[in-house]
Order: sequence, then structure tokens, then C-alpha cells
Amino acid sequence: MSNLIYKNRQYLNSDALENVVAYALRTDKDDLDNPMQRIIWGGQGIITRTPQTAIDGFNAVKKIYQRNDGNLLHHIIITFRTQHNHKPITNYEGIQIMSNVGFQLLEEGFQNMYFVHNEYDSIHVHFIINSINFMTGKRIADKKHLTHGILSNLYQMTPNLQWDFRIVYKKNNKIDNLYE
Repeated sequence: MSNLIYKNRQYLNSDALENVVAYALRTDKDDLDNPMQRIIWGGQGIITRTPQTAIDGFNAVKKIYQRNDGNLLHHIIITFRTQHNHKPITNYEGIQIMSNVGFQLLEEGFQNMYFVHNEYDSIHVHFIINSINFMTGKRIADKKHLTHGILSNLYQMTPNLQWDFRIVYKKNNKIDNLYE
């Protein structure tokens, strides 16, 4: 069954974005200007020439609005699976789906990046969202509204998949809360 996991932690360090992007790319954070392209990635509202230029785009919004403190990003993992754990989508379909989800968030004023991982019995995506709205300078206030909006969009775009409508909020790899 496909699901959405919200990494329920505060990303407060000034290098938090670099660390999460390096993790999603499976590279060292010192290689973000020229990483090995083993992971397919993209994003909306940013320049995607290199991961570092994408990070610079997130940071530019924070600088404009002087919002360099507090939670700097939201990290969501989306797993695409069938009932019998077969890969239900291709890498290309994963990119299309995440691009559409990203554009919907961009229309609301939030930059985002996605990293498609094709491994084992599923395709999963690390989805990183700037916590600061580039149109208003305000933070994402309601993670439940954010995650339910994303899940609703995913459900509409992938009617052939069974979605677990419970959103898992994980903190330190333990289930923190389960919302329905």
C-alpha cells in the first residue's frame, strides 16, 4: 500500500537543508555543486542546474523575508507500492507525479524539491518543501493541512494505487502521531 511519511522533526541548523538534500541524493554535502547523478531529482520555484543552486533558491527566499530561524524545511517521504509490493510506477511516472504535486505547492507559494529513489520493492520519493512562502514570507503553519493536501493530490493522480490515508508522522524513526 502506498503511503506518505512526514519526518516530524525540527530542521533548525543553518546547514539542515544541505544535510537533507545530501541525504536524499546519497552524496556528501560538500559535493552538492557537482554530485554524481545516481538519483533523479527536480523541483519547482528553484533553479535546478545543481542541487546547490536549488538550495540557494530556498535560502534566497529566507534571506529576503529575514526568516533564517525556526524550522527551515519540511521533509516528506512518499512510497509508491501496490498491495503485493510490486513497483506500480516507473521512474518517469514518479517524476511526472511529483512535478504535478510540486507545481500545486508552487501555486500556493512554496518552493520544493523531489528526489526519486527506485529500489527494492518500491519507488519512493524524498520531497523537501521550503518552510517559507515566497509570496508572503509566512511559514507553513499547519503540517496536517499540508500533508492531507499532498495526499489528496496523489490520490487523484494515481487512482490505480491503494493509498493508506493515515499519515505517519515520524520522529527519530519512531511513529510520533498517526492522523487519519
